[in-house]
Amino acid sequence: MIWGLVVLLCLAVFPFEHARDHAEAGIAAAQEEYDADLARLPADAPLWDWAPFLQTRNAVKQDEVLGRIRKLGRRQSDAVLMLERGDFPLGFLAQMDLQATSAICDKARVLLRRQVVPLVPATPDVKPYAAVEQPVADVVSAMSWLVGHNCSCEVESLAWEAMAKAYRDTNYDVYELAALRDSKRLGAMLRQESEQRR
Repeated sequence: MIWGLVVLLCLAVFPFEHARDHAEAGIAAAQEEYDADLARLPADAPLWDWAPFLQTRNAVKQDEVLGRIRKLGRRQSDAVLMLERGDFPLGFLAQMDLQATSAICDKARVLLRRQVVPLVPATPDVKPYAAVEQPVADVVSAMSWLVGHNCSCEVESLAWEAMAKAYRDTNYDVYELAALRDSKRLGAMLRQESEQRR
């Protein structure tokens, strides 16, 4: 009887190990494809060709891609174009060594207003906040950089805060969205950078 149970348990474990091995092989294959595609990308490729490579859970690879983006002479003009088209990855706005020009400010604000609309739930307090947690974290990062570089995002932060509060079990990002409207935050990064240059 006992040996029969041991055999059954061993047989039950086998499918799980097989599934795990299959999943690990799939992850390894995807990583190899990612590495091969990244290696083929020319150093002067436009920013929109680099952006898909930022969508990885591998922080080392992500840092490598950001480092290469920062060396792009065309990144500023490409960023303006992508913001206008709506395909700029807002969560990485602060990490690309861009100049906070009026064009970047204006087009980022338009994109922020556009992206919040489809996230507003039809019925408040039904869906879990986890459904929008990543987009909210991305725009908090983007707006923090914009506000810190003297680009006011009052309208945008209000819209995102209202949207986020319509979900259940929000996190600290909701408070951060409200804090972005504090007048002391406007231009704070510029002032800090100016002091560091002295």
